[in-house]
Amino acid sequence: MLLLLIAPVAVVRARNGPYSGPVPPTYGYDATSAVLQRPAWAKPRRDAAAASAFGDAQPECDVPIYSLTAWKRAHGRDFPDHPCIFAADASTATRGFAAFPDMDRFLALFGNETVEALPGYAQAGGQYCAINVGCRVKIRATLSDLASQWTGALAGFYVSQFGCGPLCERVLPYLGVPELFADAQPRTMNLLVGPARTGLPFHYHQRTWQALSFGRKAWFLVPPGRMSDDLARVVGPRIWPGDGFVAATRGVPPGQRPLRCVQYPGEIIWLPENWWHATLNLDASVAYGQKPLLPEPGRLAHTPDVRTPLLAAFATPQATLPWFELIEIRASMQRSGWDANRGLALLERTAAALHDAAASAVSLGSDVAVIHAAAAFGLCVLAGSADNSRAKHGWPASQVATHTAKWRRAASTLDNATCSLQCAENCPAREIGGHWH
Repeated sequence: MLLLLIAPVAVVRARNGPYSGPVPPTYGYDATSAVLQRPAWAKPRRDAAAASAFGDAQPECDVPIYSLTAWKRAHGRDFPDHPCIFAADASTATRGFAAFPDMDRFLALFGNETVEALPGYAQAGGQYCAINVGCRVKIRATLSDLASQWTGALAGFYVSQFGCGPLCERVLPYLGVPELFADAQPRTMNLLVGPARTGLPFHYHQRTWQALSFGRKAWFLVPPGRMSDDLARVVGPRIWPGDGFVAATRGVPPGQRPLRCVQYPGEIIWLPENWWHATLNLDASVAYGQKPLLPEPGRLAHTPDVRTPLLAAFATPQATLPWFELIEIRASMQRSGWDANRGLALLERTAAALHDAAASAVSLGSDVAVIHAAAAFGLCVLAGSADNSRAKHGWPASQVATHTAKWRRAASTLDNATCSLQCAENCPAREIGGHWH
């Protein structure tokens, strides 16, 4: 039986120190062992003549694809200074490829594990569940029960374990760490499980690698500090799920859209520090990876001939205090001593920008239903943040009520079902054709 949690969910923040939990074995630890090697490895095909998974005539991958062996031969233990794919070959095959080549086999092994799942707009990397407002749109169920509703009521709900929960600990023996990263202490160990059309919104963090056991995963990338206002309006950093904005990236060049790449089973994607990225599962998939700490300073292979062209299309710098960086906005309110006028002005600016971005979904060709649900959730969270500041910092009740009533009214108009979950009893009746002002 599925249980919808409506109590606030505690936020688990990333550790500053090394991760100390379990880790999988190193790829190729015993090259003769059938435990780590798939008996009949079939390399994924990247057919240049095939239709792009993105539905346009542009390349399916904007970043370079390397052989891990060839990279190590050329650069030793240094990591790339740019995003890339390490191609699948026999050295990247793990026990998991034979044990669970698809979701049915994965569920047969691990379907009885209890997991927590969130829709994409509330996922890790987003910040709407990270400003001390409880996320009410959360499911706790066995993985099998969750999967049984992935094509129905729980479409879009995704399992993402950071820090390695019970499911992750059971799966790890079937996985492996690429040899390039084997001596780098991990900051986190990650496991992600979900159906097609699930993933994480745009976010950034420390350097990371991620491997794919089965399925295909689309990646969207923007260089550090280059998430312009125009691009943010399309991709909704920190909140828009990939299936909401993917259609708006079709047929336009990088810069007007993010860099894109489809990752295939057995491939490993590498992202350097602070690269914006979002994901979208094109099929049901299981992915895992780490955020490795560098064992010594400066361990990056500098390749300006590769890195510079990737940056060239993203010339517009990021705003100083973007509307989507809620943690920075909250920090700004804290620095002001929780001044009510400044705080409400910042939250109003954020809410208005969020609403305007959702309103432009039709003209951009985005998936309106997905974007509107995400925006409704975000507006409810902003209203909850203002209510918290009224209770904790003495913000005037009448001022707060004026703003929050408008935000909740807009949330209900955009997506009443999501508003009813996140705003709960404070969600007003839906106004047909309601306006922001």
